[in-house]
Amino acid sequence: EIGPAKQRIKPGPYKPIPGGKRDAFFQKHQRVQVPYLEDPNTGQGLFESSRILRYLDSEYGN
Repeated sequence: EIGPAKQRIKPGPYKPIPGGKRDAFFQKHQRVQVPYLEDPNTGQGLFESSRILRYLDSEYGN
C-alpha cells in the first residue's frame, strides 16, 4: 500500500485489502479520501482542503 493509489476502474463500492492501513482508515471513517487532517490537540478530523485550511487558520492562525 505504498505510493499513490491507482485509478479504480472496477464499478461498485471500494473494498480495501483487509489488514492494511487503508482498511483501518476505512473502518474508522467509512471512506478513503485525501487530504485528511486529524489534529491530535483537539481530536478534530477533517476532509476537504478548504475546510482544513479554514480550521488551521482559526485554530492556529494569528
